[in-house]
Amino acid sequence: MKNHGAELDEWVELSEKTFNFARYARTWFAQGDLETKRAIFACLGSNPLLKDRQLIINLQKPFELIFEKRNLCEEELNRLEPLITPVMKGDIEETRKEFPILSG
Repeated sequence: MKNHGAELDEWVELSEKTFNFARYARTWFAQGDLETKRAIFACLGSNPLLKDRQLIINLQKPFELIFEKRNLCEEELNRLEPLITPVMKGDIEETRKEFPILSG
């Protein structure tokens, strides 16, 4: 049991590091020096190729999965965002009339 707990802790730590890297790599790349940029490419994968002004790289498995599922996650997050609707003063007054206890 103890060994499984340690393996689980290692897996969680690796997952956190992977997601943090995926989250911040763009910022690190934009602000980093040449060594930082090389290190980021080395972490992402292998066989970088520049074709038609686009970078093609064989991503390591965790980053490949993140990249593939990114659009689904963004759609889900957008779906969960509350709709932004302005509150009209007249609406508040009507609500107070209907529910006087809300007025205090």
